[in-house]
Amino acid sequence: MNENFIKNSFEKLLMNSKNERKNLIKKKCVIVSSLEKPKVKDYLINFTNCCYNRMLDIFDDTIFLLENNKIQSACTISRAMIETHAFLIFTIDKLNKLMQKKNVTREELIISLLESINSSRAKVDEQKRFKKGEFKLENYQFTEQAQNRIKNAEAINTNVMDALRNLYKQQIEAGITSDIPSEASAEQVYNLLSEWVHPSQTSLFTNYVEETHIVSCRLGQINVFEHAKFLCAQALYYICNLEKNYNVILKLSNDLPD
Repeated sequence: MNENFIKNSFEKLLMNSKNERKNLIKKKCVIVSSLEKPKVKDYLINFTNCCYNRMLDIFDDTIFLLENNKIQSACTISRAMIETHAFLIFTIDKLNKLMQKKNVTREELIISLLESINSSRAKVDEQKRFKKGEFKLENYQFTEQAQNRIKNAEAINTNVMDALRNLYKQQIEAGITSDIPSEASAEQVYNLLSEWVHPSQTSLFTNYVEETHIVSCRLGQINVFEHAKFLCAQALYYICNLEKNYNVILKLSNDLPD
């Protein structure tokens, strides 16, 4: 993987992704519970619309950063593309499995969707602190709804790592791997982007020490920033699956009970 190969691959991936982005328009998102007689499909479509819009924003913001040579920040933003794609797929997979269950109820389906839609680690942690007596509700200006949520421990959190592991498993089964057969392509890209996201040798030392920017390997010399841009382009390429996944979800929504 020499520098020319990386540059050419980056440009090709980005060109294809940008062409796809031109065809995508943001969706309308709403408070489903405020609709008159909301259906299960309304929760699913609204959640999907939110994920859809987030992926478009991630794409646009990463392109802006790349074009302004803000490579480290581009890595930080683009990594969220893989997370959002994985989170959407994970939610649909859970819903599909639940629909195979005999006599599944409307409430079970909605709860499954809300586990993703209302996922909040901060609120779950808040509930745990309240249960331990670390603070009192009257000391803060919580709304009545928020107070009831904390008292009843209604907040939930879907771990994004569970979603990522689900994506990795699917890719390995489909043969979409890195040079290591047991490592999914998404896993490799995500882990390498994470080196730019977290304080690490890459994001600190390599990023700011000019002498480290050219790295020698068995295939020749590569520029670490060119490689980082290539990683961003690989993450952004998931936008090319977005419309297809959206149409699959719309079809699935028609099979849900009212």
